[in-house]
Amino acid sequence: MTRPAAADISRLAESIIYLLVYNLTFIIPVTAVFLASRSAVKADVFVSWLEAHNERLQIIYGVIMIGIGTYVLFT
Repeated sequence: MTRPAAADISRLAESIIYLLVYNLTFIIPVTAVFLASRSAVKADVFVSWLEAHNERLQIIYGVIMIGIGTYVLFT
């Protein structure tokens, strides 16, 4: 059995970082929404929270997407 090249290990590490960023950006919030909707939190309370924080959430997602796009563009 041969040892993996350093480039393969580096690519694997980079792939894991991309996966973590994706999960933090999209999967965890979707899971939180799903769990909140199934718990005792009432839908109207949750909707009012989303409406109150909508602008901030859009800015956060926009900054993350610009960061990912910039990274992909220059690597």
